[in-house]
Amino acid sequence: LAETGVKVSYNDLLVKAVCAAAEEVPCINAVYGDDEIRTAKHTSVGIAVALDGGLVVPVIKNADTMTLRAIAGESRRLIDAARGGGLTQDMMSGGTITISNLGMYGIDRFTAIINRPESAILAVGAIIDMPAVLNRELTIRPMMNITASFDHRIIDGGVGAQFMSSLKKLIENPLCFLV
Repeated sequence: LAETGVKVSYNDLLVKAVCAAAEEVPCINAVYGDDEIRTAKHTSVGIAVALDGGLVVPVIKNADTMTLRAIAGESRRLIDAARGGGLTQDMMSGGTITISNLGMYGIDRFTAIINRPESAILAVGAIIDMPAVLNRELTIRPMMNITASFDHRIIDGGVGAQFMSSLKKLIENPLCFLV
């Protein structure tokens, strides 16, 4: 995609992976509001953006229906609007799950707080070289921690674990969601 002028970030790849994992565990794609749980037809992913005045979370609506190129473009458009002070309320509503990434600050793990009325938020840490065992051999591999927080009125621990297991599998095998 770089040859066509499209820059894809790690967050864009994570948005695509989250959508694929939500397809495998569809009940993760819900919101809790007005004392009821509503399952969404499409996955709309919030992307946390740090600004001098605080944090904002624009939403890539219906991200599950988008190509990686479209996700990258929409993400860039929303981040530019956030940094330029041009986000509207509509651009920040309708999410079902949020990604908060502090990896660019060198933070390797943290816990994020769920944005109501969403079902979950993922706290994404930096990709760092770590020792790992592969085929019974010690090696150095790039590793990333992702911590999930779930609204237990919507998602219990078992369902959360299924979602995270699916997400882990997809991230470790990106061709499963990129093709």
